[in-house]
Amino acid sequence: MFWGRDLFYRVCDTTRHMIRELEKQVPLTRRLMDEDMLAVDAFDYPEINNGCEIIP
Repeated sequence: MFWGRDLFYRVCDTTRHMIRELEKQVPLTRRLMDEDMLAVDAFDYPEINNGCEIIP
């Protein structure tokens, strides 16, 4: 725990919050994909690891 227990849990809570908020968008996302307004490949993960996992 590089930042100590308190900051470790703050980062965990922030990540959990982000996941909950993204989960709320799943129904809309699926509908847009079903209506061909959003391409499945829009969710392709980039080869360069530069996503939310780099949050300190």
